[in-house]
Amino acid sequence: MLGKDGGMKAERRELFHWRTSISYKTVDKVVVRGYDLSELARHIDFGEHCYLLWRGQLPTSNEGKMMNALFVWNAEHAFSPSTVAARMVAAGRAPLPTCVAAGIAAFGEAHEPVYHCARLLQDYVRRGEMEKKGLGEMAEAWVKENAIVFGLHHPQHISGDPRALHVLKLAEELGLARQHCHLLKALEDAYEKRRGRRLRINEAGATAAVLSDMGFTPSAAWAAMFVARAAGCAAHAMEEMEREALGRADIAAPTMSLLDLPLQSPEYYDGPPDRHLPQNR
Repeated sequence: MLGKDGGMKAERRELFHWRTSISYKTVDKVVVRGYDLSELARHIDFGEHCYLLWRGQLPTSNEGKMMNALFVWNAEHAFSPSTVAARMVAAGRAPLPTCVAAGIAAFGEAHEPVYHCARLLQDYVRRGEMEKKGLGEMAEAWVKENAIVFGLHHPQHISGDPRALHVLKLAEELGLARQHCHLLKALEDAYEKRRGRRLRINEAGATAAVLSDMGFTPSAAWAAMFVARAAGCAAHAMEEMEREALGRADIAAPTMSLLDLPLQSPEYYDGPPDRHLPQNR
């Protein structure tokens, strides 16, 4: 019932409470998606638990295997924007969670763009079904309509991202590769046909395609990527704090660092020349 001021009468409104279909807890137990957490801990692994959290249901045996494999493939990729970001924050001796958060904050269109790739894969598969067009046609439309083709090319693995090849191979073996994986593969031919250069599938694209075929939303697919990479970022941040000097800016250190003074000399500066403030200020 509305009051004179247009608001609900206080006595008719519920007190605030959170609403969630994920979990609840009491004094005696924690329940996740309807399952007792202690029972889950005895019978499923971390990949299966994440699947349950993000999809709301337990995975099949093969889906569980795929989740755990993806976590392993995506946990570490040596020095990359995310791990270097975690190390740079660790160089300032920030708390470990802050270092890991900094690493994950580096995810975007140029680094692990799983969300962007999954969104486009799902959009073009859906559009192809509506327009009754094949995946090859939709791959050509994707390349034509987007300047950046997420899911293709890696600047270091120029002959093909080895992680992506194994991800897609395992998805085929487990019977999980469907339309989104097939569309991703069609992108290679479509890109070469339109732009005259063959780009290979990268890990972000492979992860996005497999998880899309498993029913993940783009956000959930990205979550799988950054939950995995958080482990690698933590390892790099801990190593930075335990092995390296504070700040990585010691001019007397035997190895030059990213923050070294010679790297900040005038020869690398291209702003205005040295100047004085005007006399009338």
